[in-house]
Amino acid sequence: MPGFNPTQPYNTLPTLPPAQELETRAIWKLRTEARVALAELKQVGELIPNQSVLINTIPLLEAQASSEIENIVTTSDQLFRFADTSTNHSVNQTDPAIAEAWATENQFFEFISRGEGKGYNFKKLARYDELIAGLFATLKSYQQQLTRVIDLINPKDSRETELLATIHAGWHNLIIEGGKITDEAIIKEAREKWHVSKMKMPVAEFQQALRFIRRKGLESDGSAKRVGG
Repeated sequence: MPGFNPTQPYNTLPTLPPAQELETRAIWKLRTEARVALAELKQVGELIPNQSVLINTIPLLEAQASSEIENIVTTSDQLFRFADTSTNHSVNQTDPAIAEAWATENQFFEFISRGEGKGYNFKKLARYDELIAGLFATLKSYQQQLTRVIDLINPKDSRETELLATIHAGWHNLIIEGGKITDEAIIKEAREKWHVSKMKMPVAEFQQALRFIRRKGLESDGSAKRVGG
């Protein structure tokens, strides 16, 4: 703009209404066509049982695009399936990329890349405290048991903790599937049927972890959902 000075206010705006005619015949014609189109859209929308899906897809797709910027890629199909199941508390049944897109879309948290191969920074979003409060409320009735488990595994290193968690999960699945509960069966479920990386751990370490679980009274009762290996 010729002669523009950002330090000086622009006080020569034209008065309203403008002198020229705005509502021309062409605009009125387009307005009529727009009203017809909106009426048709409204009629079609009423055929959808839950019209909120028309709006909810927008932030979901925005969250997906934001995650792709951080090199966390998931498909639209996975994301929409997760959005449907997350209301049934199925977050643990999906992959991390979908979970992060869901968390970002709901303003809970997000991970910001520090660069390729350098990891991520965790960032709290507007509804993070609401999420944590909800988690504490959900876990309140289990607080005593959780505190006991945390106190037991806190002195252990990551390898020992991994063994305890894998054995307990394998034991749990074995009960759900109706398998015979023996030490050999539990270790086989946790070591041979869980993940190929577990085969690198000696059987003796699984036996030691299993004895610890029994000694501390942490046996699985199979009362929760099946755990994915």
